[in-house]
Amino acid sequence: KKRTKAYREVLTGCDDLLSRIMISQEQRETALLLKAEVLVLEGNTEAAQQIYSEVLSRNPASARALCGRGAIAANS
Repeated sequence: KKRTKAYREVLTGCDDLLSRIMISQEQRETALLLKAEVLVLEGNTEAAQQIYSEVLSRNPASARALCGRGAIAANS
């Protein structure tokens, strides 16, 4: 979906997954990171930064979150 620019659909899917009680921390982190990446593609870097901060507070070694933050900083 991300490749076809169906961003709203991807965000809806992420939110649906995140609303589930029985998902693992790994699944939660993956859904959050995907959501942040789509938000960046939509130009909503502020919301993406908040998500990256949330992920990094739980997993300071998250390469995707660190790269995402770096990409936003490089393009600011």
